Amino acid sequence: IQVFMYLKYIIREVLAMRNKEIKDYIKSKGIPMWKVAEQLGIADSSFSRMLRYEISDDKKKEIMHIADELATE
Repeated sequence: IQVFMYLKYIIREVLAMRNKEIKDYIKSKGIPMWKVAEQLGIADSSFSRMLRYEISDDKKKEIMHIADELATE
């Protein structure tokens, strides 16, 4: 049982690291995640789910560009 609990913990940690640079970038700009989602044309819950899985470099660039634009408003 302890091995199972440890593996569950490791999996949770790995999932948390996915797209961390995107999450940190948006946070550093002081932009709420829901505003980025709105600019992408999706619900904030969908955006959160999208970030659970590794996304393409093109999508990362698009999200960072949106965060930059929102930060200058």
